[in-house]
Amino acid sequence: MIDYRMEWDKSQETHDEMIELGNSNTRVFRTVNKSIANTAPREFIDKKIWFKSSDVPGVTVDEGYNDIYLWITSVPDSLFPKNKKFCRADSLLGITRFGRNRDGKPGCFY
Repeated sequence: MIDYRMEWDKSQETHDEMIELGNSNTRVFRTVNKSIANTAPREFIDKKIWFKSSDVPGVTVDEGYNDIYLWITSVPDSLFPKNKKFCRADSLLGITRFGRNRDGKPGCFY
């Protein structure tokens, strides 16, 4: 979904990946929201880290239940210079878990 964000999230002015700062399970994005009610657009520089339960040493994963975790946080301002046109906003911390239901019912949880 992140790769297609500009197609579905109409509140964004830009959503760019900073490829030079990422690796196989870490991606850094610069997102600028559109101005709302004459306020300065908000600029986010977020680090997103994905991993599966099976990536964690010592964790046993039942077949078919390899949950995916997403950890989001801001990066230091030194990684991308501030611009006076924008208000730098911080994503303090976000943790999300995606997986298949374990109660026998079909579907997934978020």
